[in-house]
Amino acid sequence: MALTLPPRYTRGMNTHMIQPKLAEVLEDQGKSLYWLAQQTGVAYSTLHKFNKAQTKGIDFRVLDEICAALSCQPGDILIRLPDAASKSTKKKGSAK
Repeated sequence: MALTLPPRYTRGMNTHMIQPKLAEVLEDQGKSLYWLAQQTGVAYSTLHKFNKAQTKGIDFRVLDEICAALSCQPGDILIRLPDAASKSTKKKGSAK
Protein backbone atom coordinates (compact mmCIF):
# COMPACT_ATOMS: atom_id res chain seq x y z
CA MET A 1 0.00 0.00 0.00
CA ALA A 2 1.43 3.38 -1.04
CA LEU A 3 1.67 6.19 1.46
CA THR A 4 0.16 9.46 0.26
CA LEU A 5 1.21 12.58 2.12
CA PRO A 6 -1.18 15.51 2.59
CA PRO A 7 -0.42 18.59 0.41
CA ARG A 8 0.99 20.54 3.36
CA TYR A 9 3.87 18.04 3.54
CA THR A 10 4.56 17.90 -0.20
CA ARG A 11 4.44 21.63 -0.95
CA GLY A 12 7.66 22.52 -2.75
CA MET A 13 8.67 18.89 -3.28
CA ASN A 14 9.05 17.16 -6.61
CA THR A 15 5.90 15.06 -6.56
CA HIS A 16 7.06 13.26 -9.70
CA MET A 17 4.52 14.54 -12.20
CA ILE A 18 7.41 14.85 -14.66
CA GLN A 19 9.70 11.83 -14.70
CA PRO A 20 13.07 11.63 -16.44
CA LYS A 21 13.73 8.77 -18.86
CA LEU A 22 17.41 9.66 -19.14
CA ALA A 23 18.63 6.28 -17.86
CA GLU A 24 16.66 4.42 -20.54
CA VAL A 25 17.94 6.68 -23.33
CA LEU A 26 21.53 6.36 -22.12
CA GLU A 27 21.18 2.56 -21.92
CA ASP A 28 19.65 2.35 -25.41
CA GLN A 29 22.60 4.33 -26.78
CA GLY A 30 25.22 2.42 -24.77
CA LYS A 31 26.29 5.58 -22.93
CA SER A 32 26.82 6.35 -19.26
CA LEU A 33 25.98 9.31 -17.05
CA TYR A 34 29.72 9.91 -16.73
CA TRP A 35 30.02 10.04 -20.55
CA LEU A 36 27.15 12.53 -20.68
CA ALA A 37 28.80 14.75 -18.06
CA GLN A 38 32.03 14.75 -20.09
CA GLN A 39 30.21 15.55 -23.36
CA THR A 40 28.00 18.31 -21.99
CA GLY A 41 30.21 19.96 -19.39
CA VAL A 42 27.30 19.63 -16.95
CA ALA A 43 28.33 18.47 -13.48
CA TYR A 44 27.83 14.75 -12.87
CA SER A 45 25.98 15.57 -9.64
CA THR A 46 23.49 17.73 -11.56
CA LEU A 47 22.84 14.96 -14.10
CA HIS A 48 22.54 12.37 -11.32
CA LYS A 49 19.94 14.46 -9.46
CA PHE A 50 18.02 15.03 -12.70
CA ASN A 51 18.18 11.32 -13.53
CA LYS A 52 16.80 10.39 -10.09
CA ALA A 53 14.08 13.11 -10.16
CA GLN A 54 15.66 14.76 -7.11
CA THR A 55 15.44 18.29 -8.47
CA LYS A 56 12.65 20.86 -8.59
CA GLY A 57 13.47 21.89 -12.15
CA ILE A 58 15.99 21.90 -14.93
CA ASP A 59 17.70 24.77 -16.69
CA PHE A 60 16.88 24.95 -20.41
CA ARG A 61 20.60 25.18 -21.17
CA VAL A 62 21.20 21.88 -19.38
CA LEU A 63 18.25 20.28 -21.16
CA ASP A 64 19.59 21.54 -24.50
CA GLU A 65 23.10 20.19 -23.75
CA ILE A 66 21.68 16.77 -22.86
CA CYS A 67 19.54 16.64 -26.00
CA ALA A 68 22.43 17.76 -28.22
CA ALA A 69 24.78 15.11 -26.82
CA LEU A 70 22.20 12.35 -27.17
CA SER A 71 20.75 13.58 -30.50
CA CYS A 72 17.25 13.54 -29.05
CA GLN A 73 14.31 15.79 -28.21
CA PRO A 74 13.21 16.81 -24.68
CA GLY A 75 10.20 14.49 -24.99
CA ASP A 76 12.59 11.57 -25.41
CA ILE A 77 14.09 12.08 -21.94
CA LEU A 78 11.06 13.44 -20.04
CA ILE A 79 7.59 12.00 -19.55
CA ARG A 80 4.59 13.66 -17.91
CA LEU A 81 2.63 11.41 -15.59
CA PRO A 82 -1.02 12.05 -14.82
CA ASP A 83 -1.66 13.60 -11.43
CA ALA A 84 -5.05 12.16 -10.55
CA ALA A 85 -4.78 13.10 -6.89
CA SER A 86 -4.41 16.84 -7.47
CA LYS A 87 -7.05 16.86 -10.23
CA SER A 88 -9.65 15.23 -7.98
CA THR A 89 -8.78 17.64 -5.14
CA LYS A 90 -9.19 20.65 -7.43
CA LYS A 91 -12.54 19.40 -8.73
CA LYS A 92 -13.90 18.90 -5.20
CA GLY A 93 -12.76 22.34 -4.07
CA SER A 94 -14.08 24.17 -7.15
CA ALA A 95 -17.72 23.04 -6.97
CA LYS A 96 -20.15 25.92 -7.53
